[in-house]
Amino acid sequence: MNLAEGHGRLSRAEQARFTLIARGSALECMAVLDLLVSNEVSPQAVGEARRLLVRVVQTTTGLWHKLAR
Repeated sequence: MNLAEGHGRLSRAEQARFTLIARGSALECMAVLDLLVSNEVSPQAVGEARRLLVRVVQTTTGLWHKLAR
């Protein structure tokens, strides 16, 4: 949602800002997965979600670097 909102903005600075917010949200989701595992949910059950979130963080980081130039 943050990416969609940011890319509706006209300035690159605003787009970059919303991209960082989206990255932060993905990292928050990673923390939630860590809590699930610490509360005895099997690591295998959250494995695919973790892999997808790693990719989201990588992608949003790259996008932010491109926009922040």
